[in-house]
Amino acid sequence: MRNMLGVVCVLAALSAGAQPKPIVTLDFEEGAGGYADDAAGGLCAELTPSAKWANGAFGGALATGAKDASAVLRHIPGLNGARECSFFLRFRKEGASYGKYPCVLSSGSWESGGILFFSDGKSLRLRLRAGSKGPEASWSIYKEIPEGKWCSATVVFSLPDVTVYADGKEVAKGKWEHPLVARDLRIGGWHEASFGGFIDDLRIWRGRLDAKAVAELAADSRYAEIEGYQDDGTGGIQKTQISGQSGRPFRKFGNSAVELVFDTLGCISSLREKAGGRELVSNTT
Repeated sequence: MRNMLGVVCVLAALSAGAQPKPIVTLDFEEGAGGYADDAAGGLCAELTPSAKWANGAFGGALATGAKDASAVLRHIPGLNGARECSFFLRFRKEGASYGKYPCVLSSGSWESGGILFFSDGKSLRLRLRAGSKGPEASWSIYKEIPEGKWCSATVVFSLPDVTVYADGKEVAKGKWEHPLVARDLRIGGWHEASFGGFIDDLRIWRGRLDAKAVAELAADSRYAEIEGYQDDGTGGIQKTQISGQSGRPFRKFGNSAVELVFDTLGCISSLREKAGGRELVSNTT
């Protein structure tokens, strides 16, 4: 009887389907500072100096669009050379991009092979390259990225099969015989070019997501718009706020000559002379 129950449990687990293992989960909820935590792999994505934060009813996001504004995630275990994995990325086009090819996501090794969520500022395509002299392939995700609307792009690799989704719906399928080339990822840009808008919820799994899981990810109600605003969950609306990488003011100290301010990150955000009001801390954001 025990053996029979064990067989039933195994068959039930197989029929439910094993969930792929997450290797990157970046939700950009920090809202301050120069790093975004990867909840799956224990890594940190480092924001470039010109990148900022966006905050709204959806939570937090990476704000890009200025020259070199992006975040870099390095040395991702299990991604380079993968033959079966899934990418999910949520983004919102808003405002001007910088540069000729403001990609939403790019690998740091395109010259020797790589992966791009490639944009010319209008459309979005998946591009793959096998090596410095290897073949390339490309599939359309959006012929025109909607302005002022949260979108999602999902790519499922189960080589040789590649399946591409936009907003949870399949838009392209193709064949690719070569393992992925991607040691590092740049989120929100490619070289100095930067995507104009917000980047949120970068997730990567070691394994294949099915169509149902893709649709559920894309359907997150936090990203529903009301006339360019975000629903706050209570019927009200909340406009997106943009802030720099410094923390919020936390505690002030002073004497007769100066006032010293620490932020919520434990950094000195201001040292101001009381007599003339001169700020002695440079590069505050």
